[in-house]
Amino acid sequence: MENKQLKIGGYITLCIVFLLFLLQVNVLHEVHSHEKDTFKEAIQSSLLTYIDKLNSDKSIYTSRPRATFNSSKKFVRIIRNKTDTTIYVKNTTNPTHILCKLMYDIRDTTKWNLDSLHKILNPYLQEHGFLVPYQLTLLDSNHKILDQYFYQAFEYENKGIKLSIPLGFLEKHTLKAEFSFPFFLFFQQAWDRLLTTLALILILLLCATTLFLQLKQEKKIGDNRNKFTHALVHNLRSPILTLKRQLEVLQIQLSEQLDPVQAASIEHSEKNTKHLLEDIDHLLFLSVNSCNLVIHPEFCSMEEILNQLVADNQYGHNYKEISIPIQNLLPSDYVYADPLHLYGVLNNLIGNSIQYSGDKVAILLLCRKEQQKVFISVKDNGFGIPPEEQKHIFEEHRRGKRYEGDRERQGYGLGLSYVRAVITAHRGHIRIVSDGRHGTEFILEIPQHKKR
Repeated sequence: MENKQLKIGGYITLCIVFLLFLLQVNVLHEVHSHEKDTFKEAIQSSLLTYIDKLNSDKSIYTSRPRATFNSSKKFVRIIRNKTDTTIYVKNTTNPTHILCKLMYDIRDTTKWNLDSLHKILNPYLQEHGFLVPYQLTLLDSNHKILDQYFYQAFEYENKGIKLSIPLGFLEKHTLKAEFSFPFFLFFQQAWDRLLTTLALILILLLCATTLFLQLKQEKKIGDNRNKFTHALVHNLRSPILTLKRQLEVLQIQLSEQLDPVQAASIEHSEKNTKHLLEDIDHLLFLSVNSCNLVIHPEFCSMEEILNQLVADNQYGHNYKEISIPIQNLLPSDYVYADPLHLYGVLNNLIGNSIQYSGDKVAILLLCRKEQQKVFISVKDNGFGIPPEEQKHIFEEHRRGKRYEGDRERQGYGLGLSYVRAVITAHRGHIRIVSDGRHGTEFILEIPQHKKR
């Protein structure tokens, strides 16, 4: 549970950080676009202003052509070299552009050139903090370069602003202006947003780290609690099992020598130890089903586990005749598993086999190994499990329909759910083989990830 909480918390934190990042990128993009548009408008306005200034600045030795713009009738009139030209203008939405083009046709070419333009343009750009590397190119009507000017080292990759200003109704020239965008303008407007977002991300990461450490500490406490429960159940179970076996032996061997009071006392003690073992198993099953099962695998002797299982289940089952042969075909006696839970799984399966069989019980315990997997089979001659019930048999509080209300075979319906939880915790699988009439075989598959 704690591992899932850690993963969910980590995913939520990453999603929030990612969303904040996307939000900030969007805000910065908008700020950058706004500043870029503002800079572009300022450059275009300044270019038109100083182009118009050069258009109006004429030598006293130059003939004075005339140019007029009639905004109401939407035409321009140019008188140059005794030639009177009238041009109708379709679009008069920007009179400044029209006047700039109109005056360009009657400019003084001795004063109008890119060198003159940059000399009056640069002081203005420097005064307003806009003086950045730029390039000016004057093109004729056929897009051939007439003049060109570079200010500082201007690289093509850094061209952020591109302007195209048409000049002249008669000349039909074009001024191409390309400016590097000054990023300091962007940072002047965006630094507060950057700092705010950075602070939010740092606070979020701090909170997430604190939560992660807290969950990790809780996980450590939970693991320690599970280890304590694991050890407690193991330490309680072993002596009680020993006591139960000794009482069974006494009850069988000394049955004729004991008086009725002694026999009743031993029988009562044997029943109490049996009930105590059932309570321990029930407690273990409930703890497994209420939280994630944590196993503690180690190299354990399969022979010792099997022998103990046979000894623990040989007697004390309403005088049933029980036979539990063992076929241990493992190349090495040791398997890598949790000994307590492996014993609990096999003991549960053997107990079910005894409970759901007749008076003569035959249970075969078979162990074998294929590649890196150990297979443990528990096969009995009991009543079997119907095929329609096999897919639900591992669910909690599920028992066979034929045993509902059966007082002789009472149970909590938790045993097989515990079995599946343990095998799943070992990253293994469990399989049932039964026709529903003649016995049942449970096959456990446990991967062996380590070598002894």
